Amino acid sequence: MHLYTNYVNTINKSRVLRTKLYIITADASGFWVNLINSLTVGFLICIGTLCKEQCITVFGIFIAYELYAVYQKILSTEHDFSSNSFKNANYQKDKTIKDIISSAYKQIQFKLFSPAWFSCAPVYRMFILLVFFIAVLIARIKIMAGQLPHFTEFDNPASHAPPLTRRLTHLYLVPVNLGLLIFPSNLCADWTLGSLKLIQGWADPRNILTLMAFSFILLLVFITVNWKTPLHQSRAVCMALSLLVFPFIPASNLFFPVGFVVAERVLYTPSLGFCLLIGLGFENLLGLKFVQTKTMTNSKSSEVKKFCSFKNGLHSRKYLRISMGLIIIAFVCKTVRRNTDWSNEYNLFTSALKVNPNNAKMWNNVGHSLEAEGKYSEALGYFRKAVNVQPNDMGARINVGRTYVNLGMPDKAEEAYYGALEYFPKPKKGQTYYARVSPKDLMVFINLANLYINKSPPRLEDAAVLLRRAISLRSDFVDAYQNYGSVLIKLGRYKEAEEAYRNALSYQPKSPDLNYNLGVVLLESHKKSEGLSYLNTALTYNPQHEPSLFAVASTLGESANPDDQLRAINIYEHLLKQNFEPIKVHFALGMLQTDKKNYIKASKHYQNVILLDSDHKGSLFNLALLYRNHLGKPDDARNLALHLIKVHPSHIKSYLLLGDIELTEKANIKLAKQYFEEALKLDPKNIQAKHNLCVALADEDKLEQSESCLLEAIAMEPKPQNHLLQHLEIIRGRLHSRGRHTYTKLKNVN
Repeated sequence: MHLYTNYVNTINKSRVLRTKLYIITADASGFWVNLINSLTVGFLICIGTLCKEQCITVFGIFIAYELYAVYQKILSTEHDFSSNSFKNANYQKDKTIKDIISSAYKQIQFKLFSPAWFSCAPVYRMFILLVFFIAVLIARIKIMAGQLPHFTEFDNPASHAPPLTRRLTHLYLVPVNLGLLIFPSNLCADWTLGSLKLIQGWADPRNILTLMAFSFILLLVFITVNWKTPLHQSRAVCMALSLLVFPFIPASNLFFPVGFVVAERVLYTPSLGFCLLIGLGFENLLGLKFVQTKTMTNSKSSEVKKFCSFKNGLHSRKYLRISMGLIIIAFVCKTVRRNTDWSNEYNLFTSALKVNPNNAKMWNNVGHSLEAEGKYSEALGYFRKAVNVQPNDMGARINVGRTYVNLGMPDKAEEAYYGALEYFPKPKKGQTYYARVSPKDLMVFINLANLYINKSPPRLEDAAVLLRRAISLRSDFVDAYQNYGSVLIKLGRYKEAEEAYRNALSYQPKSPDLNYNLGVVLLESHKKSEGLSYLNTALTYNPQHEPSLFAVASTLGESANPDDQLRAINIYEHLLKQNFEPIKVHFALGMLQTDKKNYIKASKHYQNVILLDSDHKGSLFNLALLYRNHLGKPDDARNLALHLIKVHPSHIKSYLLLGDIELTEKANIKLAKQYFEEALKLDPKNIQAKHNLCVALADEDKLEQSESCLLEAIAMEPKPQNHLLQHLEIIRGRLHSRGRHTYTKLKNVN
């Protein structure tokens, strides 16, 4: 058994566990002479089937073994009868071989249908096995919803070929798998796509290997049922043959298609039978007596006589043992060498390419392993090679496009994605037809849509068109609905986004993510109660769904009810313990504590955000405001605002805050004016910046300029704010007290 002990993925772990339960069950079956042990065996088989459904084939092994036991019991009497009849010379003269066979057949037929046969223990045990088998089979069919899984041409090309090609190729898999057991040299992690060429007809010479393989199996069957075979050997051959054949049947493609051509992992259990056959053959070879022939000539009569003498064959047995030892050492070395291939994904898949260079899946897998390490340029070469090996492999083209995105080459990525779209079913005018599309291939629409979303400026409408096409190709493609809803939200089309999420929920009503998305859309549409209802539904299916918890807390935090605010704080603190987006949660807590006038707690939350992200715009500004307005730390506020305009030069509110600090706390009117003027450069229609500049001019005792500034500020708004008018009156009052009247301007203002 070539067990991959260093690196085994989840599928192989389940295969190993299933094989262990297989062995335990077979070991326990030797003692199932009563009802309790029989039920224990059935229970172990069910547990093994939960690990991997291939364990269900152990029923076939035990039933075959029980039938063999009954067959041996029926033939035992007939064997004695036949032996005695042939020893009797008179009987041989009177009876022909035809009469003997006819008599034996009648006795077997009588015993097979006699009541005694049905009352024997093996029949009861087989009945229990059949009950368990039917129960497990019904459960498995129910899980599959009564349908076989669908596999594409890339997974198993032969299953999509014409009938003759399909059958000949699938039958050829038997000698291929036997060859892997006998000579495990060219091992490969995956045998899909172009690993094995299809057998197109009878003239293919590989059909000879198929004939030889089935002849070998039939020979084992003959040895098993032949009454001349010693009992202990026939039993062992029966068990070996059952272990070799039955576990392989589900993967043979003979009764239903599977998602691979050859899979070495399905040979775990058949290798038990193979090892048993090797052991039996070695035992038989050791038991042979080697014959030596001697010739003697009589000189008188010129007569030549031949004598046979038997030797113990000690030297031959020695050579046999040495040969077997060398074989075992070779297999051990291969296992150790194979373990190094399984040490990491890159080694595993590159070793597979040496065996099957025409397998595009392996080229893709090597690319994935390099992509996971951030080696995008190298990965791109393998993905492009996969496209060359299998041009119609849409997955390979999607990989090429994604790698171009990672390399910052969006135009090349778009070209690769459109290359994949060329292989999708095209609408035929005036004709209706059905085509099955794999969800993994539909990811090209999502990837291309994301590419358009991230463009500058975003091409949201083009992205929406692509996602609608994906939905039209597969109406239950939930990922497309989710992305489509996100695009519609960015377009401000909340009603359509709500409809998209509701359609997705019709296919996955228990999805927390979909309920969350719909809840958020409803909240944005000002449907607070319904939105909270869907958020709570998401939390019903997943009480720890963190985005839903955050959305609920945000909604409760906006309430004026102190109880709701307290619940929001508790949820936020729970999310912090779960380490869910600490920047986002600390900032929300800071804003909530500010609303509750807990300024010290709020400042601590903003400080935590800045520790995690020193350039966080919202936290820097809010903390600066707290320092200046509520905590009496104008210098700290000034430093934070200066850092903010350094990392975010277009942040207008920071210039306003700096201007206020310089004007009020520092009495630096000149510098304050500079900050206000800088804010006006960024936004010439900013009323607050204009008003603050007017105030600075008044403090500088430039009353005429301040009056003109206020008039300009008032003219910027159709309905001037009261404080502007009041400030204008104050400035005019000061001018009037100094004898500097501005009646024309007053008239214009009125």
